[in-house]
Amino acid sequence: RPVLSRALDSVALQTWPNVEVVVVNARGGEHAWLPEQCGPFPLRLINQDGEKLPRSQAANCGLLACRGVYLTFLDDDDTIDPDHIKYLVDALKNHTGTAVAYAGVRGVNEQSPREPIIEFREPDVDFARLLMGNILPIHGVLFPAALVQAGARFDETLDLYEDWDFWLQLSRQAPFVFVDRISATYYADGG
Repeated sequence: RPVLSRALDSVALQTWPNVEVVVVNARGGEHAWLPEQCGPFPLRLINQDGEKLPRSQAANCGLLACRGVYLTFLDDDDTIDPDHIKYLVDALKNHTGTAVAYAGVRGVNEQSPREPIIEFREPDVDFARLLMGNILPIHGVLFPAALVQAGARFDETLDLYEDWDFWLQLSRQAPFVFVDRISATYYADGG
């Protein structure tokens, strides 16, 4: 989709110096050409000429292809601020033991992106709170790859709320640490 360039541009501006970008071609078939770099960071396109993948399967495909210590997701129609990854990594490094870090996300209307329509800013996230609702946009969260190595995966039988189920899994393995800032943008198409 045309918005992929905007998402990748936001990754290219990250101030955290060690980023690996993995783009999953979930549509299947041939993906348009992508450079080998996203700003200063290496970029890999996976599932080129492959089959169409449901969201949960595409997420797992990306999870298993990543080589980083910390992982996050970014849908092709959303963006992250330049310090987003840095602040989340700092929170994880300052926490004793394994944790999952998350920051606030602004929701904006695609047609008027300067005017936020909602803020996702929940300071207390744990398993019980997550049972009440899907309150974490996927790109607001950074988690250790060790949680994936311990078996966390997206449930490929889910066609909707697969990220919510994933957060529930992670919340049973590690505490969630809130970074009190809004550093990512979720674009809505008018609603």
